[in-house]
Amino acid sequence: YSTISESYAALGKHQQAYDYLKKHKALNDSIFNIESEEQINDLHIKYESEKKNQKIELLEQKEKLANAVAEKSKAWIFPIAGILIAVIVFIFFYFRHLKIKGKQKRVELEQKALRAQMNPHFIFNSLNAIQDMYVGGETNLANNYMGDFGELMRRILENSGKNKITLKEEIDTLKLYLELETLRSGGLLSYTIQIDENIDQFNTYVPALIIQPFVENAVWHGILVKKEKGKVDISLKKMNGKLLCVIEDDGIGYEKSMASKTADSHESKGMKLTEERLGNKIKIETLNQGTRITLIIPS
Repeated sequence: YSTISESYAALGKHQQAYDYLKKHKALNDSIFNIESEEQINDLHIKYESEKKNQKIELLEQKEKLANAVAEKSKAWIFPIAGILIAVIVFIFFYFRHLKIKGKQKRVELEQKALRAQMNPHFIFNSLNAIQDMYVGGETNLANNYMGDFGELMRRILENSGKNKITLKEEIDTLKLYLELETLRSGGLLSYTIQIDENIDQFNTYVPALIIQPFVENAVWHGILVKKEKGKVDISLKKMNGKLLCVIEDDGIGYEKSMASKTADSHESKGMKLTEERLGNKIKIETLNQGTRITLIIPS
């Protein structure tokens, strides 16, 4: 046992060496000496020390591995985070740009479509009115009508390429339109336009022809269809940095007006396009006699 123990000890197998040395001790207890006891103790200490060193080495390896993984993670976190942030910012501004561009394009197309519908419609009726005046011998009235008609066409052509015009230009164009409709109606139509004195008409900008479709609807489908005198009152005032426009007529009323129009009529398209331009910022009310339309116009 002693020889085997020494052999295992030489091989570094301290557990086996320890076991055989204990067997040697059991058989040779009577002749066991201090030197043998120290050897046993030494082997035991070495065995415990080896176990401890192995545990320490294993823990150190685990710690090194964990540190290496952590360092690699840190090395990748910042570049990946930077790339993700850059991608998110790019996507945000890209879609924001597309949204703004699409909105601008939509507004421009709606304005062009509105003008394209109004111009032929109004030109046709105005020319018919002028022709009727000349045939009826009302030369002076026809000449006045022709002058106002020419001025209105000039303003429409000038404003057709603009996204926004001053409120003064919009009101002047609206007045010309109403003057022509007043002449053409033979006195059946009268109107008023009231503008809050706090509004700077020369420095307040609005979309071109934003009010006209609703006024035209009030004239054609509210007043003229009842075959008697009627009135359109238009008022504008400031409200939370925006323009509040109220158009009120004493015609047949909105519900009867809508019932009298065909689904594809010019007026319906003009109002529909303008409603889309303003979004959910239009309120239509049927009065005891007539209609009130309230518009919130961005300025």
